[in-house]
Parts: sequence; C-alpha cells; structure tokens
Amino acid sequence: MLANLWYLSEELVALAFFDPEVDAAEKRAMVKQLSHGAKKDHAKRISIDRSTIRDKRLRDFVARNTCNFFVILSLPNSFRATNSETWESNADCLKTEEVVRELCIVNDTAERGVALMQEYNVLMTKDEKRTVCPTSRCRTPQTVS
Repeated sequence: MLANLWYLSEELVALAFFDPEVDAAEKRAMVKQLSHGAKKDHAKRISIDRSTIRDKRLRDFVARNTCNFFVILSLPNSFRATNSETWESNADCLKTEEVVRELCIVNDTAERGVALMQEYNVLMTKDEKRTVCPTSRCRTPQTVS
C-alpha cells in the first residue's frame, strides 16, 4: 500500500465519499474536515510520515481543497450538507456517484512509459539484414553488413 500513496491528493480523497466500504461516521468526519483551510504547503501529492500511516484515517487527508474535485468535474455536491446516512436516496449524491463510477482512472505516467518502451523496442528491433536507426536523423533503414 505504501508504494501507491503517491496517487493520494487532497482532491482525489473525495472519491472515498462514494465508496460503499467507507462507513457513514467516517464520511461525516470527512465532511467536517472540508471546512478546514488548505494546508499552506499544498502540494500535488500528500506527504505522509510512513511511521504514522497506520494511525491515519481518510478524514486526515481531507481539506478545503477536496472541494476542488466537485468543481473541476462540475459535479453537484449539496448532498454534503445532509446526513451521510441519507446519501443513498439523495438525488445530487446519486447523480455524482454515477459520474464517479463511470470515471476512467488510469496511471497516465505508467501508460506513457509503456508506450515509450514499446516504440523503442520497435525501433531497435533487428532482423538478419536490417536495423532501424532510432534517431530522427535517419530517414530510411540502414543495411547491416
């Protein structure tokens, strides 16, 4: 789990509002945290002391910046003002949850890395008589002697 913490941000922790495995009490605590100011050192990723990770709860990662999730995706968020136990029947919550469930989450960096390596492998592939020059200076394959 520690290797995947770099995905965690104050904005993305909002996805936990729609996780059925997060109980209503934790969701209430998360909503309460939303009123707290943004951290002064707001970074793209949350920095965590690995020795304290076992003591952390989702609410510990929520800040005012978590609201940006709803703004960026133009999602209704009035449901946050209601009791989290009633969210299952709240129209705004249901609409937002539907959008969240349809989000296509990808590791863009990893996908770019894989694509780069695949392209590199194609460029460096040799058959018995030909090799391809991997630089843009070569316009045609060169014959191997």
